Amino acid sequence: MSLRLSAPLVALLVLAGCDSGNDDDLFLALQGTYQLDELSFDPATSSLPTADVGARLDLDDTVLQLFGDGTGQFIVFDGSTGLSSRIELLYDPSSTRASFEAETDRDGDSLSELLLPEEFSLTYQGDRATQLTGSFDVSGVDLESFDPAVYQDQRSNRGTLTIRFSRP
Repeated sequence: MSLRLSAPLVALLVLAGCDSGNDDDLFLALQGTYQLDELSFDPATSSLPTADVGARLDLDDTVLQLFGDGTGQFIVFDGSTGLSSRIELLYDPSSTRASFEAETDRDGDSLSELLLPEEFSLTYQGDRATQLTGSFDVSGVDLESFDPAVYQDQRSNRGTLTIRFSRP
């Protein structure tokens, strides 16, 4: 007994078994080192000033390193102390956006110290991204822990977070 398949069915089966490599291309488009250009939080409450998180960091040395396997490191240099910390991230790219997630709870806590959520997305353009940018609404931001003198009793705020990385 022989099995006969129609031409459209054969084509469908061939296409279903093919790996186009698009995922690899997306990882390659993002792979590399990006320097932090901007990180700020604009509270929805108009009487509160914008929290310029980037002003506290050494922007020349604060970088996001993305690897081709979907992992990354956000290396943060504190401008006042000269100390650095490393935040491990997982990322998943699409054609114009990369979704990031803290790898561990500790990494999530480190992101929250920078007023970043544990999960966020950044947009990019082109076959080789030169900038990763994001401006999104967040809530539950603890401004008091960022600057107790300026943001006394401001422990759960909503507003717009803006972040931008560029390849040096």
